[in-house]
Amino acid sequence: MSKENITGYKLLVHWMTVKKAFQFEMNTENLTKLIESIGYKGDNFQSSIDNFLSDNPGAQEALVTWVTDNIDHVREWKESLIECVGLPDKEEEEEELPEGE
Repeated sequence: MSKENITGYKLLVHWMTVKKAFQFEMNTENLTKLIESIGYKGDNFQSSIDNFLSDNPGAQEALVTWVTDNIDHVREWKESLIECVGLPDKEEEEEELPEGE
């Protein structure tokens, strides 16, 4: 394996092998190691993951898409969002609007 002809996928697999990342458990420490290994560091105001997400809107979009795709499977997420937006327990009857003339 050399720098000249390695694909990004093979490079990531090699990194995970060398750093023994993600082999035993998925956790934020391994994700932080990956983010820092590709050049994002934390500072006094933001973590390395915050800096990565701020610089990569596609990663933010992927995260929002993943939450959207999985929210119906995680009761706590759904309950928290319902509480956050203040939805009533039961659907209230909506007042019918008059039709335009």
